[in-house]
Amino acid sequence: MADSTGSTAKLTIREQAQGEKTIVYVSDGVDEVGFTKYKNGIYYYGKQKIKDAVEKNKTFLQGLGLTPSALGVIISVSENEGNLDAINTWDNSFMTFGMFQWTIGVDINPGELAALLERIKETDPELFKNYYGRYGLDVELTNKTSGYIILDGKKLVTGAEKELLRTNEWAYYFWKSGQDPKVQSIQVEHALSRIGTFYKSESYKPNGYYISDLVTSEYGVALVLDNHVNRPGYVAPCLAQAMKQARLVEPDKWETAQEGSLLDEYIKIRATYGHSPMTDADKRAAAIKKYLDNGTISGARGSYLVGLDREV
Repeated sequence: MADSTGSTAKLTIREQAQGEKTIVYVSDGVDEVGFTKYKNGIYYYGKQKIKDAVEKNKTFLQGLGLTPSALGVIISVSENEGNLDAINTWDNSFMTFGMFQWTIGVDINPGELAALLERIKETDPELFKNYYGRYGLDVELTNKTSGYIILDGKKLVTGAEKELLRTNEWAYYFWKSGQDPKVQSIQVEHALSRIGTFYKSESYKPNGYYISDLVTSEYGVALVLDNHVNRPGYVAPCLAQAMKQARLVEPDKWETAQEGSLLDEYIKIRATYGHSPMTDADKRAAAIKKYLDNGTISGARGSYLVGLDREV
């Protein structure tokens, strides 16, 4: 990384066999991490857990405008997602980082990692500069949720260009940033902002209703967010089918019991819906239900309260 003068310190990289695996150790002289070598790159599952970061950084997160309700939702889905310092450079997405496994995009497609980096840059320019900018990295968004990485002034569009981020050095830089409580908190904020892409969107209208008309409990929003991360295209049709199965109409007249019936059907439907059903749907739903049962989130209709300063 960089020393106190702002110059870039050289990383030391060594490989070591451990049984059938090869571990790539990268150090900046202060911190060291061991990545597992695999195919075209490396991976690291991470150790920085979402729940721990939320509990430790509540003041900062609430300063970003996130309500206790929103934070409860992200805690409840945390067991189903990756760690905040998770890294993967071996597959066709070139670079994957963080709790929602944001990538730089397959082939010539933009990726969602650019949007996370832009949020870090907007929230704290010096933080962005310290972990990414000083190494020549910048971003160019194509919309609110995705974009391209710029490296040394060149936009990385093709697969050959994106290979530049499939290095041990870049894996280390992203891992290092994932240890920072502020970067962790901005990841949480950015993850919650995903709700805004579907909650009251014209693109997600089961039976002509906004999802925000149908699902207003913290428990329900957590289930839908969980589905959206895994199979975004299935959310609206699954909810539409759940309404039909539960024989529910006129959501403006629903109370907690009616929303509960909708969610019961939704959980069953999302487990088998589509040509490629949601991965481990029942297990993921059970993980979220634990947080309903222990009181972290509420199943009461109207219990989900979005942030006030930034829409989530």
